[in-house]
Amino acid sequence: MRCKVAIARQASEALIRMRRLSVAGAVHLLPLAGFLEPSPFNNSATEERFLHDFRLAGLPGIARACCAAIAGYLLIGSVDIIFNGWSAVEATRRLFPMALLTAIVALVARGPEVLLRYYKLLLGGLGLTVYVCSVAITHFYRDDDPTAIVNPTALIGLWMIYGFVRLPLRLTLTLCIVAGAVTLFGSRVTNMSDPISRTLIYLIVGNALGLIMARSIEVRERELFRQKRTLEDTHAELNRRSVTAEQASAEKSRLVAAVGHDLRQPMMAATLHLSVLMHRVGSKDLAGVERQAKRVSEAVILLKETLEHLLLAARYEAGVKQVSVQAIPLSKVLEDLASLCGPQVLKDRVELKIRQPREGIVVMTDRQILLGALVNLVSNALKFVRRGATVRSRVVVRASTRHGVCRISVLDNGIGIAASDAEEVWKPFAQVADLNSYHEGGLGLGLYLVRQSFLRVPQHQITFSSNMGRGSHFIVSLPVVSDLDLGGQQPGVVDKDASSFDGAIVLPGAYVLVIEDDSRARDALQALLEEWGVLCSSGANLKEALQAHAATDRRVDAIIADFRLPGQWNGIECIDLARSALGYIPDAILMTAEMDVESLARALPVKTILVGKPFSPSLLYDLLSSAVTSARDGESQLLS
Repeated sequence: MRCKVAIARQASEALIRMRRLSVAGAVHLLPLAGFLEPSPFNNSATEERFLHDFRLAGLPGIARACCAAIAGYLLIGSVDIIFNGWSAVEATRRLFPMALLTAIVALVARGPEVLLRYYKLLLGGLGLTVYVCSVAITHFYRDDDPTAIVNPTALIGLWMIYGFVRLPLRLTLTLCIVAGAVTLFGSRVTNMSDPISRTLIYLIVGNALGLIMARSIEVRERELFRQKRTLEDTHAELNRRSVTAEQASAEKSRLVAAVGHDLRQPMMAATLHLSVLMHRVGSKDLAGVERQAKRVSEAVILLKETLEHLLLAARYEAGVKQVSVQAIPLSKVLEDLASLCGPQVLKDRVELKIRQPREGIVVMTDRQILLGALVNLVSNALKFVRRGATVRSRVVVRASTRHGVCRISVLDNGIGIAASDAEEVWKPFAQVADLNSYHEGGLGLGLYLVRQSFLRVPQHQITFSSNMGRGSHFIVSLPVVSDLDLGGQQPGVVDKDASSFDGAIVLPGAYVLVIEDDSRARDALQALLEEWGVLCSSGANLKEALQAHAATDRRVDAIIADFRLPGQWNGIECIDLARSALGYIPDAILMTAEMDVESLARALPVKTILVGKPFSPSLLYDLLSSAVTSARDGESQLLS
């Protein structure tokens, strides 16, 4: 009777302590768990991937821990049978948690994905059930001494939950608080005096240590996962760069082959024509000399155009091609288009019709980019038109507006482009087999440059449709503006193909200072100036040029300098220093082969014109004529 009273008293005390523990745990421990919860990854997909990998990696540990617990139950049960004999109650108390542990092992072994999908529910529920069964059933074990109800399973279960289950810390702590309350009701971890208080202290310390251990495990795993992702990203980036490098190497090989062919062809033609020209000179055949000189000039022009395409492609790739968007009358662009494509039309004997719109159209565009794109499109159309006695070769350019958008169409009745090559023609160095077999190929940069240029100008698009054997139709779309505004032209930059001989007789007797480090280019430039009746002092650098000038008493009418010069000064600095040494400011012409001419133009000193290499003699003639005229006007003002 006394035993039953003592057990009832202890049960009452346990219930009171359980309520206190629940309240204290909810108020104090759960906020602590939230504070200790490791920071999740910013990206939700990354967080889900981590939790999946984190829990998947922990499943083998859970299975091994469950197997160890089953083995422990079997060992203790065997020892109990040996020393105390068979007991159905004891066997039931141990077999039930062993069955639950076996179910967890089976889930881990046979259905890990199902377990991961319902991870919190299955492992949390099963773990708590195993714990409760292991501890609470002890309450049914009776002994004359209540303090003999000692079971260390409580602390072992806590450590298993914290160390292996890998649930969120809040949920883990909640489960362990509930398990601790059940422990106070059903079991003790000590048989010393005041076992309930001591058990409560052990449980609090066990939960605190378990919480720290669980957090340390998750923090370590998160850091390892972060490092793994970093390594994976780095490896993927290295693979991407390796593939890019391989593609660039293959592209480079293809470029070298294409460039080598298209540069050697005009060079070989020029060499052969020069050989014939020299023979004609020896035989005093002036008509033959003129004919061969014209063909040499055509070969050199083709070589120049090839180099310009390559340089323009390089400028687009490097991102140094500047865009100057302004209001431009479309009629002016179409007039320039007709002028630029006229020689090719006469040569190929193709009908080119450029239909000017009835009303004036002003478009917002970069004039140089738009004109270059249209020249490319028309040149391609002229190149691949069908020829024959029964075929009338035609290329038509027309413009229209609708809803604030100008559409410029370039149509031809040429051989067309196959549907399978619709995307291929936009790639750099693309060579369509059918087109190349029909006509001389090129570098395959024309349409690539058109698309790349339009990508840099707002609201510019190009599309096309084509039928094999019937022709192609390219459409350029760009915005229309209502007010004419021709301002904003880039100062100091000269279109190297825009000028021509004006017939002005101002150069004979002029005096020019030339700074050019390349001896062959300097000799050629000096020979051309002498042909025009211009006197010059030249040198490979500023010092040599000024020393040559010191031997004369002439006033310098103009300075011609290359931008890239040996030594500490470039062409811009040499022009400034030369003007300082002269004591006055003659007009200057700065020659350059740099890709980023726009940046150079912004750094030009006053009364200086920038011209890109290679340039035509006619352009140099016009620029020099302007400079000499300006110098003589200045002299006249000084004399007056």
